[in-house]
Amino acid sequence: MQGIVVTSASVETTYSEPEAMKTALIEKGIPEASVVGDFAEFLTLDSVVRAREIFDQSDYLLISQPFHNERAVCVGQQYGMKPTGFNTPDVEAYGGWKTKFREKPARVKTLTDLHLTDKKLKLLGGPISIGIASYR
Repeated sequence: MQGIVVTSASVETTYSEPEAMKTALIEKGIPEASVVGDFAEFLTLDSVVRAREIFDQSDYLLISQPFHNERAVCVGQQYGMKPTGFNTPDVEAYGGWKTKFREKPARVKTLTDLHLTDKKLKLLGGPISIGIASYR
């Protein structure tokens, strides 16, 4: 195992989804050195391309909801990567309708960014090493 990158848009000042995911993984026994937060993601396109450009990963596992994995795997393949999607349950409770509502425009934007524009990442930065810790 090379490590885990936890990523999500970090637009709220009171809650950080990457930090929450990192904390949960550490509580489940994943060594802290093996979990890196990516706080520069604004779009799925950013996150997927950053996996290769920042974290040096091109053959990796995406763990997300089915609608998101479909988009993320498509983006990765368009950039010559080999991501595999592992689907988690869809959000059905509060907020589930909002997520489903915004997915159609998100797919259109992704296809536009991939095929009609020369979309550039907002933030690249330098390479970030993913720590490898022993699992015992």
